[in-house]
Amino acid sequence: MDSSEALHYKKYSTASDVWSFGIVLYEIWTIGIKPYIQLTNSEVYQKIQSGYRLPPPPGCPRAVYQTMINCWNHEPDSRPTFPEIQVGLMRPDFKLLTWTAEDVAAYTEEARTLGAPLEAGGNSTLTFKRHT
Repeated sequence: MDSSEALHYKKYSTASDVWSFGIVLYEIWTIGIKPYIQLTNSEVYQKIQSGYRLPPPPGCPRAVYQTMINCWNHEPDSRPTFPEIQVGLMRPDFKLLTWTAEDVAAYTEEARTLGAPLEAGGNSTLTFKRHT
């Protein structure tokens, strides 16, 4: 769902793209559940205008949810920029992008419900590295 300025004024910008990125993060953490699924577009607009934001997805790290909330700031100029989001996601203390074997094991059962087991391969840590 687009930002309030995109919904109300049909005004699209990098700031409205940041709002949408927050929604994409939500969809990732809910494994593709459609946000606001029980609401009409009109109801979504009214809720967003009144300050409502999606709740944290189950299992979502606090820092990721805070990133979503920051992306959904009502004021477009107060939303983070994409470079700021990238820096935040790459912080060493973020712990989102580094999974231990124990983390993988904890998610294995849930992954099986999607059709295939999640495996760490021969590596004890799954790490996503930034390409420069």
